Amino acid sequence: MIKKPFIPIVLGTAREGRQSEKVAKAVYALLKDRADMETQLIDVKDYIQGRTIPPWAGDESINPWREIVASASAFIIVTPEYNHGYPGELKILLDQEKDAYKDKSVAICSTSRGGFGGIRVIENILPVFHAIGLKLISTSISVSKVEEFPEDLAKLDEHFKSKVQNIAEDLLKSQVIGI
Repeated sequence: MIKKPFIPIVLGTAREGRQSEKVAKAVYALLKDRADMETQLIDVKDYIQGRTIPPWAGDESINPWREIVASASAFIIVTPEYNHGYPGELKILLDQEKDAYKDKSVAICSTSRGGFGGIRVIENILPVFHAIGLKLISTSISVSKVEEFPEDLAKLDEHFKSKVQNIAEDLLKSQVIGI
């Protein structure tokens, strides 16, 4: 039996009242039943210890995240833009591993309360991706006015649904052609 690619969806904030959780849950709901991939919704708050634990420290508390990274074919990161950047919790999580990210693809789904949809988060996280070896694909999603994003999946915009499927397709293609 051929193993399907595993593409986890990472919710990159642990902030109380986080609106991007609605977006992460919608992305997961749209992708969880695809026959060509496996996915899981990963909440950053379940995998961080409140401080950066480097991969070489030998601390077993980071093993659950390291196992996800090792088994992942690619990633979808759903992250809000906080003050033109990304949440510290996401940085702590990413820093708990290093070598296992090498040459894996990643897509960003950015969110913000404002009208730009968190697009500035991409320019700020890109150097981190380069340093750890993640390859950002060109397909991304930006969700503006995230507080208005529907929790009811039946009310999701068709454009959003299409973009989520496009991200999945592009991540799967990146595995085949080795982007």
